Amino acid sequence: MQRCSNPATQSSTALGRSLLQWYLHLEDNCTLALTCKPQLSSEWRQADLRVRRKSAQQDYPRLPKEERSARFLDDMWAELWALGPYLVEVFSKIPRLKSLEELDRMLLLDQLSTQLTKFQSELEKLIQSQPVQEILELSDSKSNSSFDSWHSGCCPAFPTESAGSIYIFRFAPAGHFKMNMLVLRLYMRLIVYAPLREAGLPFLPNAGFEVDYNTEEFDAAEMCRTYAGIEATFGDNMDLMLPSLYSLVMAGFSCPRYLRRWLWCKLAHLEPLGRNYIEPIKEGLALVWDRPELKAEGIGFGKERPETVGKAVRFDDIDLVSKMHRLNLEEELTQG
Repeated sequence: MQRCSNPATQSSTALGRSLLQWYLHLEDNCTLALTCKPQLSSEWRQADLRVRRKSAQQDYPRLPKEERSARFLDDMWAELWALGPYLVEVFSKIPRLKSLEELDRMLLLDQLSTQLTKFQSELEKLIQSQPVQEILELSDSKSNSSFDSWHSGCCPAFPTESAGSIYIFRFAPAGHFKMNMLVLRLYMRLIVYAPLREAGLPFLPNAGFEVDYNTEEFDAAEMCRTYAGIEATFGDNMDLMLPSLYSLVMAGFSCPRYLRRWLWCKLAHLEPLGRNYIEPIKEGLALVWDRPELKAEGIGFGKERPETVGKAVRFDDIDLVSKMHRLNLEEELTQG
């Protein structure tokens, strides 16, 4: 892409912007998984956002509400992916912390905490923005009456009495967007923030990281309610479910006990996809749910389910999250 184009040219057409977003989505997933920096500079993302924002000023007022949801969602995906480099920058430098002298380590920690606080501020600003609030409006209709029938042969019904009603959105594709926002927030608090605390980062109460000790469990439950609504909308079409199904894995680390049996069965749908998908999941859940046999036996629909074992991981479970982080690094070394 860098050989054949440049940020301004790539963002000058709708097709070019779509191809750029497709690439950035893949790049962000790879850089977070491999703890490495992105290949494209931030200018590519910023050029895309400048064009979109300028166009939005002209187009949004003319679009009726029933027609603008798709446009809102497309632009909000670009805004969301533009936040990825904040996390990548922090996460890629975590392995360096243990090899630095104390003064250098504290200087780097201060730099990373600033970047992490910036990420959280921008993410929360995006969540509260008018376009996001509009596309995440819930449908007036109640839950699909046939909801449980889609997977009644393999999965239990969603526990609405304990977890609350499922989320069915007025604009159905917005469910995937909400899943990704929640994934990034959980990832920030568990996978990025906890290792920084282990390395000596002071508490950040002013940044909102440690004000609510139940944030991780709440976000995990919100992910489950959102996914259940997506499933109720799209039924048994796994092609439409897979993007959010894999995101649902992150909820497994912090979900309340009353949701684990339901979540367990949803994750079992990932096992047929092959080792590269399911092995990292089994490693992490085996640790968090205190089920070491998962690594050998797998998840599976017919296996014992983990309603009463393990714990919901929080940002202050530094030792446990650090073990999860080491598992990720060991997986990368094995694959490399």
